[in-house]
Amino acid sequence: MRKALVLLLALSLIGLPAMAQSQTTYMSSKDYTEGRLDGEADATGNQIWLLGGCLLGVVGVLLAYVIEPEVPSGRLIGKSPAYIQGYTEGYKSATKRKNAMYALYGMLAWLVFLIVYYVAVIAAVSSATYLAPSGY
Repeated sequence: MRKALVLLLALSLIGLPAMAQSQTTYMSSKDYTEGRLDGEADATGNQIWLLGGCLLGVVGVLLAYVIEPEVPSGRLIGKSPAYIQGYTEGYKSATKRKNAMYALYGMLAWLVFLIVYYVAVIAAVSSATYLAPSGY
């Protein structure tokens, strides 16, 4: 009987670390997901990318995706490593997406301006041609 009890206790100790690791993995996964969602919610983007899109066009939009935004560290104090990783990834991806949208809006505004400008110039040139005296 005593051998059976010792064997049962030994077997339970073997399985205990596996159960603890599975619990830690679950908590890490939960923390990561929570951090990712919080990071995406906190992402604001930077409206200066409107100017980048106006001045640089497609290059400005591409730069908005490439340049890494800085993550605010105040929200990460006292959080688990999984939460910090999730928050950082969520914040950066959402901020890049918003920055690229600002740059795209800037590029489109510039294109609309150019189209209106060239239409106005063409209209002015064509109306000036009709107003010229016929003796010339």
